[in-house]
This record gives sequence, structure tokens and C-alpha cells, in this order.
Amino acid sequence: MSSYYGIFKENKLKETEHDYFRDIAKNQFSIKNLNGFFEYENKVSFINKNASDYYFKNQKILKEIRKDTQNKNNKLKQLLSKRKFSKKEENLFTEFTIKQRKNELTYEEDIKLEYLFSIKFNSSTEERWKSIFNNIDDIYYYKDAYKTLNCKKKTEWNGNITHSKENFVNDNNQKKVKIIVVKGDVIDYIEKNKKMFNSVLINTASHLNPGGSWERGDHGTEESLFYRSSYELSLNREEINDGFYPLLEEATIISPKVIVFKHGKNNSYKMKNETLNPLIVSIISCCRLYTVTYKTDSIEETNQDDELDTKEKTEKKNNLNSSDLKFSDKTENIYRNKLKNIFKTALYWGFKSLVFDSFGCNNYSTYKIPVRHCTNIIKSVIFDKKDEFFKKFENIIFCIEIRDIDILLKPKNINNSNMYIYNNEQKERNKELNVYKIFHQVLNEIDEYC
Repeated sequence: MSSYYGIFKENKLKETEHDYFRDIAKNQFSIKNLNGFFEYENKVSFINKNASDYYFKNQKILKEIRKDTQNKNNKLKQLLSKRKFSKKEENLFTEFTIKQRKNELTYEEDIKLEYLFSIKFNSSTEERWKSIFNNIDDIYYYKDAYKTLNCKKKTEWNGNITHSKENFVNDNNQKKVKIIVVKGDVIDYIEKNKKMFNSVLINTASHLNPGGSWERGDHGTEESLFYRSSYELSLNREEINDGFYPLLEEATIISPKVIVFKHGKNNSYKMKNETLNPLIVSIISCCRLYTVTYKTDSIEETNQDDELDTKEKTEKKNNLNSSDLKFSDKTENIYRNKLKNIFKTALYWGFKSLVFDSFGCNNYSTYKIPVRHCTNIIKSVIFDKKDEFFKKFENIIFCIEIRDIDILLKPKNINNSNMYIYNNEQKERNKELNVYKIFHQVLNEIDEYC
């Protein structure tokens, strides 16, 4: 990483139209020198206006997509509040509308009439849509599903009583789980194979914000889910934010019914045409690791590291290759428990197949992630003889999304304005391909990958 991205006067950064610059100015200022200039860090060593324009334009497009999705979700939310009138409400509505025509409504009656209009079906079509979209804002939250869901019924946080749908199969007849590693998007995979198996999607969530950084125009697995579906309506409810966020490391949240009404990133999040038969998915959220410590084969982070100051510790970690890194025992146990809680939540709700992304092994993590160690933990949890998850699931799929850099112009020379964009995207793509390769090697036990 370079020592600084560039040097700009503070007022110049504030005046620029580029959100990309403003974010850097806001989040990464580190030094103010005597001339009133600020220095800050990023991954490139020079200001490249065209490169910044590329990311700024992408953010701007995604912000517009977010607004469009939120508008559609607001309409869905209004539809969810509608219902059939009781006999008393029907009589009041008739009485108030007659008074309204005669201009005889009191202030209190006008408010009641407005409320009745808001819950009244305007057509039989709305009533039919309500039956399709009903319960899309439901969620169920578990602090420790592995322990709390070892029962046939449970009283949930909202007072609902749920009954376990876990099917205990005869071990002699149950085949070993099929583990599949593919390139691509998690929802696209479910849509393509939805007739083949009963599946639940696993969202590697932000522990701080529902939707991750989607309001900022960023892209990731959770952000993509929010851009293209009703997921916001369940995960971004006020009572959820107040009570459940920040998410505990090992907590799970299941949204049994999420409506997907847009295509993915590769199709620019355009609306789907299947309005009469929308794609409905179930999603389990579990946040990525946010407290991470490491060990190597020779040095574990114990009292030996206490003698080093914070700066030396950071430099030591940054100098380690991801292949040299391993989680400390504490972090490994947290990661292992996350997986167990996800599996138990899926079993309780009756799902036989799970569709993961890379589950925290992508490039968007704050920490360096030891991918091979992670995949070995995943494998050991699946095939643990105590829990026998390998006998309880039919399919466990990992969809590793690989970015498309073919849309970028290739640099012709060192002064080409697209050099930074292309080189940076190529590096990130190579990391994603490496994650895909390691998942294949460890989970499918093969040496080559396609």
C-alpha cells in the first residue's frame, strides 16, 4: 500500500462532485501538515481522475437502483398493510364517505377515514397480490441456534410459535451430502436449479448495517440481495435494528420469504418479467467475522506478542501471506460455531440444501482471511461425526462470484488513463479466482478446477 493517495486542499475535496473523493477525505485523513494540506492512504499512489470517475459512476448507478428498489418495497409495504374490512369497519367506511360527500366530516372522522382508505383493497388484483406477498417482512432471530433449536417447537421473539420441520432420516438410506463449488451469483444459481432441490440462501451479512453498504452504492453479496429483492422489508425493520444490531458473532436471522423482482449485476439489476410468478427465496443471515486473531505454525498470538507495540503487530500481520495465516483457536471456534448455527437453523426450517457465497473469504473483508484454513474448517464441520451434517443435507453449494473485467479497456501504455482501473480489477479478480480454486481443491478434493 502506498503511503498516500494524493495531497489535496480540504476545501477542494469538499467542493468536488466525486463521492469517491469525499469518502476518502472523510474516512482516511491521517495527517494535516503546516500548509493546511491533508494526506491519506489508499491503494494507488497517484490521483487518476478517470479511474475515480469509473468508481464514482458505478456508485451513482447503484444509488439510483437502490432508490428504485426502495420505492418498490414501499409499495409492497403499503400492500402488506391492506386487508378485508370487518363488518364494523365496512359500516364506518360507508358512513364516513357519505359524510365526506356532504362535507360534514369532523377532524377525527377524517383521520379515521384516511386510515380506512389505507387498509382497503382497491381491486381484486390487489387482494390476489397480497396473498402472494404476505409475510415477506417476517424474520426469526436466534442467538445460538445450535443449542436453542434442539426442540420440536419454539416461542419466537415476536410471540409466534414455530414447529421444527427437521426430518430425521434413516442413516442407512441417506446418501452422503453433495458439495458443489461453482462460479457465479447465489440467486442466479437458485433460480436456475429451483426445481431440483429445497434450498435456503446463506447471506454473509454486515454485523452493523442491514444491507451492508448498499446505501453508499457499494457492491457485495448482501448489497446485491438488497438491490434486487424485498429483503430490506424483513432485515431493515425498525424493531430489528433496535433489538438485534449490531449482530452477535454467532447469531442467525432467517427470512423465510423474500421476493426477488430484479435480475443481478450482470443484467444491470433490470426488472424481471415474471410478475405473475415471482421468484421466492428463503435467506439465513449470519455476519462475517469481525473479531479476528491469527496464529502461524511457529508463533501464536499469546504473551509473546504482548511485548510488541500495536504498530509492530500490524506490520507483522501485513507481512504474512494468506497461505501462512491461520486463525487463532478462539477465532476458529467462532467461525465453526457460525457454521453450526447456520446448519441447525436450516434443519429446523426443513431445508435440505444450502447455497453459500464464499462465506467471508472474499476480498471485501477488513481482515486478511486464511482461505484454505476457512475451507478446512467448513469441511470439518460438515463431516463431523458428532453432528453428522453430511447425512442431514443433500446439497451444500458455494457460489464464488468472479468479477468481469472484459468491460474495461485494456491499458496500451503506462500513461493510459485506464491503467489503474484495469490493474486493480485484475488483481481483485485473481484473488477471487484463487478463492474459487482453493474451495474446489479442499471441498471437492481435486487438484484441478475448471
